[in-house]
Amino acid sequence: MTTAISTNAETGAVYLEETFTRNGQTNLVRKTKTEDGVVTGRIQRFYHDGEFVAVHLVVTKPAHMARESFSTTESSCAVSADFSPAKEIERVSITRKKGNVLDGFTATNGVFYPVSNSELEIRPVK
Repeated sequence: MTTAISTNAETGAVYLEETFTRNGQTNLVRKTKTEDGVVTGRIQRFYHDGEFVAVHLVVTKPAHMARESFSTTESSCAVSADFSPAKEIERVSITRKKGNVLDGFTATNGVFYPVSNSELEIRPVK
């Protein structure tokens, strides 16, 4: 994982970019915007083999524009999400269409992390 931090002196906003890799390839890029110590936005982009496959976006400020979305792109991969009883995304999986699981991510409070290689275990999709 690599991180980069930047600030906007005018607004006081802090931007944190975190890049995660698996086997030398970027698989998740997370950008978080914080204002006055509060997260006001986060965009998380999912990749496989250099291909952008999905994005999760959360905007919390301004309140009248607060929203959350998850969308996939046209790609050679399929993306699925598992939801908790509270309707929050708990897990995202990237697979070859009708094929094996290629990558996986778990979420804690809306923040995604790649699963470990041992948790990933390439296996057929049911």
